Amino acid sequence: MKYDDTSPISIKEYGELLIGQTFFDVINNAAIDEELKQETIEKVNNPRYKGGMGHLIEKYHFEYEINSDQEPDFPKAGVKLKVTPYEIGKKGGFSAGERLVITMISYTEPIEQDFFKSHAYSKFRLSLLIHYLRNRDLQRVDYP
Repeated sequence: MKYDDTSPISIKEYGELLIGQTFFDVINNAAIDEELKQETIEKVNNPRYKGGMGHLIEKYHFEYEINSDQEPDFPKAGVKLKVTPYEIGKKGGFSAGERLVITMISYTEPIEQDFFKSHAYSKFRLSLLIHYLRNRDLQRVDYP
């Protein structure tokens, strides 16, 4: 691995390598063949590809398999990764590009009364939040 998956600091520092890159750069730098790169670019540019930007970061930058586990993405370090867009409004200023889902609530099990013992707290005690600028005038792979 290009980072220590047991160290939150190493994970954060490796994440900082994304600063100034586009999603195209992430795909282009991935250790995959050219055909898969082209397929990935086409898939990502499809607006119906939901969650795709986060999947790109997980799979091609941090190089771990995408999953829907409730556990942290880096279990040895206890770090959860979230990738979310922001936008520049028509009058300037920044706004969230979409709501950020932290965790799902179980409707079949009782909730933990002590927040610090809860699933949500254990999952997000350490989080790496990566923002990207969603500019609808660009192809999605060109988002910085």
